[in-house]
Amino acid sequence: MTREEFIVQKYKIQNKKLFFQIKAEYNNKTVHCFFEGNADEIFYRNYIETIFEHNFFGYICKGKIKVESLYLYLKKLNWYKWNKNRLLFFRDKDLDDIANGNYSKDENIFETKYYSIENYFVDKEVFRKILKDIFKIRDKKVNESLLLTFKRLHNKFYEQILFFSSMVAYTRVNNINAPLENVKISEMFEITFINDKLGIIFKDSEKQNEYFIEKTKINDNDIFDNVQINKIQAKLIEYYNHPKEYIRGKFELCFLIIFFKFLNKKYLAKLKTTNNIKFQDEKIDVHCTDKGSDKAIERFLSKVKIPIELKQFLQFNYNKR
Repeated sequence: MTREEFIVQKYKIQNKKLFFQIKAEYNNKTVHCFFEGNADEIFYRNYIETIFEHNFFGYICKGKIKVESLYLYLKKLNWYKWNKNRLLFFRDKDLDDIANGNYSKDENIFETKYYSIENYFVDKEVFRKILKDIFKIRDKKVNESLLLTFKRLHNKFYEQILFFSSMVAYTRVNNINAPLENVKISEMFEITFINDKLGIIFKDSEKQNEYFIEKTKINDNDIFDNVQINKIQAKLIEYYNHPKEYIRGKFELCFLIIFFKFLNKKYLAKLKTTNNIKFQDEKIDVHCTDKGSDKAIERFLSKVKIPIELKQFLQFNYNKR
């Protein structure tokens, strides 16, 4: 039996077990939701329960492929005795739209507008709420000054992470196995004072290239060259309307974490001594790892307004249940 055949057989067995579990709980007062991982359930559950007045059952599928496999399995049963609008599937978009991701589309499948759910956490409104609710900064002038600084560095982050994002995109478009679990984007940049002004510094492209190859364990060290990267950069800029659509969500969320860590450790202390500003010292006890991203999602979730496309998806399925 080949590895591919083994995986298919494994999913068939898992899907059958899950089918009987769903069947045992399914009735007209339940909604069953299928997620890639734990963080996804944390993110979506509150929004789902706000709209669906039903008993919620969440299933962690451990990956996008498994979500797709389960969807196809249930679809093959022709939704027999099921109301498909009570069976909802959630997945990240990733780079599927340019990397020929062959995933199903249906009215009960939600796909993020951005690369992944983490991208929804990094915007000016979430930033404002964290300043107000976590750091307890009430001074309007200081808040607006910090917001302008955040937006300036955020735009710089978008500009400077383009090269790294292009390497990620290149591997996806060309179907090169390059797992990102060991990639810590926090090792690629730092936030610091530059001429007494807050700034962001990225490693140069050569060091980024070396780091990417080392951490993803790509076999051929010559797969990247300037021509290839320039082409993929141009494609990303031309194809997408916003950097959030191609920047890995965990990378962008890491920027927010690093920003607040620096803010708490150095920048706010400086403001406090020079401007007599009152604020609450707050330890940002999350890190730029996959587990750290999950913890950040849990901690900052209440600051994120439900995305309009998610609200429309849930309302549509609720009305058809």
